[in-house]
Amino acid sequence: MSNYVKFFENINEFKERQKRQMNDGLNDYNLLTSVLAPHDEVRLHSRMIYSLLNPEGKHYQDTFFLEKFIEAVGLQKFSLNISNAKVHKEYKNIDLYISDGEKTYYFRK
Repeated sequence: MSNYVKFFENINEFKERQKRQMNDGLNDYNLLTSVLAPHDEVRLHSRMIYSLLNPEGKHYQDTFFLEKFIEAVGLQKFSLNISNAKVHKEYKNIDLYISDGEKTYYFRK
């Protein structure tokens, strides 16, 4: 019987630890999916990524996010002229379209 008592004490401790972690932000809450359905790719993912990558976006970071994105996906050798780069969303059925006027890179789902 003492094994069962110890088992349930461990379960309660685990639940308390898990609750503290969730309160500290270790959870699966996503503000975007609370507003839009997670499968609504066009309105959710493309728009969010576009808003960050667009140098003319309202994030006041100029080309910072676009530069970090290019690094993250390994496109440095592509030599996109960041100062001339334009980012478009849902352009001719392309999710994200990035061009500097001479070179173009795009992402489709």
